[in-house]
Amino acid sequence: MQSGVRPGILLGYTFTRAARDAFGAAFDIVGALPKPEPSLVTPDMAARARALVTVGSMGASDALMAALPHVSIICCYGTGFERIDLQAARQRNVAVTHSPDVNAADVAD
Repeated sequence: MQSGVRPGILLGYTFTRAARDAFGAAFDIVGALPKPEPSLVTPDMAARARALVTVGSMGASDALMAALPHVSIICCYGTGFERIDLQAARQRNVAVTHSPDVNAADVAD
């Protein structure tokens, strides 16, 4: 990565403004998908996205990963990643992670 160039992330969920601002502080947000449909990925998104941030209930299919050839990591904002095609991710050498405890306080309430 070139000095001063921030990695491009694609948001695969309609995140709150606060979450988008937090992501934007560290990364170049290259777009947002209202749902995980490969047909919504533009050529610019496909070229610039290096990471996909989604939620477990939205997930990421093999077809979505195919539409994002430069993505090397998928992060689920939340505890689960039940709708991520883990086999497709393994075959593409895409790391899959999540953010446990991010919503623990809200769930406890």
